[in-house]
Amino acid sequence: MARYRNALIGELARQFAYTPRKRKVEQLSRLRQFAPQLDPARSYPYDYVVYQITRFRPDDAPHAVFAGASLQADLMTLLHEVSDSLDLPVASAGEPVLALEEVCRSYDVSLKTLRRWRAQGLVTLRFVFPNGKKRSGVCQGDLEAFVESHPEIIGRTRAYSYLDAEARRGLLARAFELSLAHELTAAEAVGRLAREFGCSHDAVRRVLADYAREHPGTAIFAPSPKPLTDDERRQLLALYRHGYQPRELGRSFLIGTRAVSYAVRQVVVDEVLGTEWSFVPSPDFERPDAEQAILGDLSPEEVDESRIEGPLDAEREERLFRRYNLAKCLLARAREELKPSELTDGQLQRLVRLHDHAVAARNCLVVANLRLVVHLASRHLGSGRRLDDLVSDGTVSLMQAIERFDVARGVRFSTYAGWAIRKNFAKTLPREAQRHHLEMTGTEELIETHADQRAAEPGAGKRDFREVLRSTVASLLLELSPREREVLVARFGVGRRAETLEQIGRRFQVSRERVRQIEALALRKLAGLVDPAVLQELVGS
Repeated sequence: MARYRNALIGELARQFAYTPRKRKVEQLSRLRQFAPQLDPARSYPYDYVVYQITRFRPDDAPHAVFAGASLQADLMTLLHEVSDSLDLPVASAGEPVLALEEVCRSYDVSLKTLRRWRAQGLVTLRFVFPNGKKRSGVCQGDLEAFVESHPEIIGRTRAYSYLDAEARRGLLARAFELSLAHELTAAEAVGRLAREFGCSHDAVRRVLADYAREHPGTAIFAPSPKPLTDDERRQLLALYRHGYQPRELGRSFLIGTRAVSYAVRQVVVDEVLGTEWSFVPSPDFERPDAEQAILGDLSPEEVDESRIEGPLDAEREERLFRRYNLAKCLLARAREELKPSELTDGQLQRLVRLHDHAVAARNCLVVANLRLVVHLASRHLGSGRRLDDLVSDGTVSLMQAIERFDVARGVRFSTYAGWAIRKNFAKTLPREAQRHHLEMTGTEELIETHADQRAAEPGAGKRDFREVLRSTVASLLLELSPREREVLVARFGVGRRAETLEQIGRRFQVSRERVRQIEALALRKLAGLVDPAVLQELVGS
């Protein structure tokens, strides 16, 4: 369905789809006579327009009035669309039919100019030509009638397209000046020269093409811009996100506006539509006003990560998570519904905006919880790893927790993220200790090669197991509070002689029952931290 300036004409076009062919041919004939005669300066009521086309005056017609210029453009589009649905053979015209290319050559104009003429009253229809192909054409009588009734348009177009010898020399001289003073592509130079000399783009192109044909290898302007690198495309998208228009970006990167739109489209398709977005669903996301209500409830300052200096309050944290998951939900829907090759400029801008919303919310949540990561990482310094490695590992766990956290459960994110980071450390640190032990005693290949010799040595396997187990227990004990850690070390005799509940109670000046409670609590904590797969791996070794 073509685009119409007036919605009521678009509705009328949809009704034509259900009209019988015989009646449609009659209405096409009336429309062909009525549309070219409209006066652009007058206004026309809706019921009058419908009657002129269908010979039927609807009783419940809306009281709408159309401006003559927009109505004529819509009716010419409707005429073209209805003829396309009828599959009219060229012979049915009863007079010579010129293809649009022939009209362009006859009047030295472009197809773009012919589209403007159609909006001003030139009747163009769709015909099936003798070769079986359907093409747009203009009947000889309709073309002559348009030329006779619009002499000022034809004269202005010819003057706009024609350049005499003196104008051609001046244009070439100016083209050489621009080529020396500016790094312009051919498309940018054509636009500037057309504006300066008051002629059409096609006229400028013909002059430049004639010169290039007469002087091969000495083109005045580069025929095409250099392709953008990946870094340039990312930089272009960053500027586009900050509100720069394609024309401004084209001048900065020495490419045309179409090339700018294509580059932005490619980056968006790769980064946005090329990603599988997972999100935590919510019933609020199904509301019609969800995008405006949720994505618009935070001020720019609230999503500026540079302004975050510590943990967030519960209300702001909840808004950020809702914003993050809704943005991903909308991106996931867009990935399923939109085709990359058919994205409009509005859809492109919306996808970029949603992606920016998601990235900004995630970055704020990461920055707000980095202190938690550093705090938990610092408690594992005794494991032999550097603090920056531990923080990096913990940050990955934090980002994974952000992806899975459901704010609707009523739990603070710091609680959920803390357990996720601790669980990750409990998994990775024992494995790191085991790998470090193997690196210190020999490569795995060497161990496999001499397995029979090691097995023959009395107690060799037990010593290896004790070393790994001791490192694992040490890393797990760091997760406990100092009091809990000391109680377990004393109770089970880790590195020393074991003590009774009574002995430990006298040292801490508490009852033996209190010592038993501390021991039970510490053991429950350790049970929650140990991964069964890691434990099975250690026992199996």
